[in-house]
Amino acid sequence: MAWCVYEKYFRFRKEEYTEHDLKNLEIVAQTIISLIEQKDGSAFEFIVFAIVNIYKKKRDIDSYKKIIDWLDRLNIELLDKEVKSFQNNSGRFIEIQSRKEEYYSIKTKSLLSLEKYAECINCCELAEKDIDKFHYDNDIWIGGRKYYSYGKLGDTDIALAGLKELVGKKNHWSLLFEIAQIYSIKKQREDALDYAYRALLTRDQDKMKIKVLYFVAENLERLEEKNLAKAHYCYYKKIREENGWGIPTRLLEYMKKICNYEIEASELQNIWLKKVKDRSNVYEGKVSYIMPNKKNGFIHYQNGSIFFRVNEVFAKCKIKEGTNVSFIIGNSFDIKKNKKTKIAEYVEVI
Repeated sequence: MAWCVYEKYFRFRKEEYTEHDLKNLEIVAQTIISLIEQKDGSAFEFIVFAIVNIYKKKRDIDSYKKIIDWLDRLNIELLDKEVKSFQNNSGRFIEIQSRKEEYYSIKTKSLLSLEKYAECINCCELAEKDIDKFHYDNDIWIGGRKYYSYGKLGDTDIALAGLKELVGKKNHWSLLFEIAQIYSIKKQREDALDYAYRALLTRDQDKMKIKVLYFVAENLERLEEKNLAKAHYCYYKKIREENGWGIPTRLLEYMKKICNYEIEASELQNIWLKKVKDRSNVYEGKVSYIMPNKKNGFIHYQNGSIFFRVNEVFAKCKIKEGTNVSFIIGNSFDIKKNKKTKIAEYVEVI
C-alpha cells in the first residue's frame, strides 16, 4: 500500500505546489510513515525525501524548517551508504550520491540557512567522518558551511584558513564571498572587498552574485568611496530590474535618488580586476604552451613556469602561445597528484 501511495502522490513532482497542496501531502506522508518502518524495501525514506525535495525548491526560512523537521524523522544509522552508478549514453559510468550523503548535503545547507551554526558544524563534521567518498563537490560545500559557521560564531581565524584552503580546490564565487563576509566580521573592510571583487570576477552570471554586489556597494560607502559605491548600487538595481525582481522597499527611494545612469558590466569588471591586482604582486610573462585540449597552459616568467586556465583569462582576443600577459600567483590544488600547487590567476593580455 505504501508504495502505491508513493507512486500516486510523490514519485512525480509538480512545478508548483500551493499551501493547500503541501498541507495535504504532509498529511498523507505522515499517515503512511506512521504505519511502516524505515528499512530496506520500505517506502519510508522515499516518501520523506520526496517531501524534503519539494520544500528544497522553495528556499525560504519556513521551508528550511520543514526540511529539518522531516529529516529528523529519519534514523540516520539506517540510511544507505551505498553509492549507485549508471552508464550514460556515451558509455561513461556516472556515480550517484548515497541516501546518507544526500541527507547530510540537504541538512547542513538547511541548518546554515536557519543560522543554526553550532548544529551545522556538528552535522558537517559527522558527514566528514561518515562519508567515505563525496559526490557533486559535496566535500567542498559541506566544508564551506562548516568553516563559515565557525566564522559566524567568532572563530574567524579557523574560518578563514579553512575557506581559503577550499578555494584552492574550487575557486567558486560563494566560497570567496564567505571569506569576504568573515573579513567583514573582523572589520577588515579592504580585505573583505578584495575577496568580494574576486567573487564578482568569477565566470558565473552576475545575477547569481546579487548579494555580493550589494555587499560591495555598502562597504564602499562606509569607506567613503561614494562614486564607486553609487556605480555598484546602480548595477545592482539594473540586474534586479532586468530579472523582474523589483527593488526591496527599504531601498526603493534611495535607489531612485542615486541611480540615474547606466553602468555596464565590462566597466565594473575592469575596476574589480584593477582593485585585486593593486593589492597583489603582479608578474609579467609569456604564454609558452597551450595544451591540446585548449583548456589549460603554462606561462613562462622570471621565476620559471606556471600553470593557468585558458577560460579564466581576461582578454578580448583569443590567447595563444607567445602572447604577453600579466598575472598574480594564487594557491590551487592538483587533484591527480593530491597536493597543493600554485596557479596564475587574473591573467590579462598586455
